[in-house]
Amino acid sequence: MPANAKQQLGQPPVTLTEFYPEKGSGLGYRGYVSIAATIGKDGKVRATKVMRTSGRYFVDEIARKAATQWTFKPALDQDGKPMECDKIITFDFKKFA
Repeated sequence: MPANAKQQLGQPPVTLTEFYPEKGSGLGYRGYVSIAATIGKDGKVRATKVMRTSGRYFVDEIARKAATQWTFKPALDQDGKPMECDKIITFDFKKFA
């Protein structure tokens, strides 16, 4: 992976707080969920898969749904052309419990 790959992907505009229920909702999960995302040439997330589960379907779906809303600056191939790539996105639910 090139040293500037992180810069090419950019920062996602959608955060987990837009999907997580309000405090006191009873969800109470404290941990991490990792989502594998396939990012298309246009920077949009094309596919997702839970790689590190919370053990709770609802929590995993919150992370997966948040990841699908992100748009990245496309990764570039050796010729400087946009290319599809994969990225692991890890969500930290500890601060929401």
